[in-house]
Formats: sequence, C-alpha cells, structure tokens
Amino acid sequence: MNLEFEAEHPIILLDLGSKRVKGLYLDNKFKTRRIESYDAKYVGEGVIDTKDYLDKVLKIIKVFLKQSTSKDYLLGITGQRASIVGWSKDLNVVTPTYTWRSESGYLMYRKIRERRDLGILEMFLQPGAGILR
Repeated sequence: MNLEFEAEHPIILLDLGSKRVKGLYLDNKFKTRRIESYDAKYVGEGVIDTKDYLDKVLKIIKVFLKQSTSKDYLLGITGQRASIVGWSKDLNVVTPTYTWRSESGYLMYRKIRERRDLGILEMFLQPGAGILR
C-alpha cells in the first residue's frame, strides 16, 4: 500500500532544545529539503545567551525562506522541557534563558510559587508542567 500525503504549503519545523536549535524544511509532499542546526551558546551552567539563541532561530527561518518560492508556510515548533526568560513590555530580552539544566532556574521557580497573586498563571507553574519543572 503506497500512501502519499500532500500539504497545501511547505513546512518549517523548529526544535528549540536546551543544547541546540534545529530546523527541518519539508516541501509540501513531506520530503526533506534542508536541515539546519546550531548549538546553543551557554553563559553559565544551564544558562543560554537568549539573544544569540533567537538570532540562530531567525537564521534558520531565513535560510528556509530563501530556499522556497512559496509565500505561505506551515510552522511547527517544539521546545525545551522548561525555561525561564525575562523580557520587557516592549519585547526586549532582559535576561539569559535559564533552562531546566540550571539550578538557579529551579530556585526561581520555587520563589515564584511562593507568591499568592499569580492568578491563572499558577495553573501553569506546577512541577512537571511544560513551562517550569
């Protein structure tokens, strides 16, 4: 049995890991057209340089967009187990990214959980949750 699938648009898949960021570009018939991978730049144990990491994500996306003639894409993103990063209200990054590999990230999680004014955010700040562990 030969099953053939076809998507309406090419697909960009990003894996935002705690050791590296990886990208996979598939055409609309799910054939691999390009793979890109860049190591995360660490500034401490389990702590990633956020600006450098985001620059690498954008670099992957730009490489994939240059390769295609399509104007539209499907985008899939998967991420790290848990990370903490701070940014300002105008979306400028103000902290490095503290990954699940960082002891200081876990200590931040514990401190945040002591607050009583978290509202709905408290549902997501649970041990084992996708946002923080």
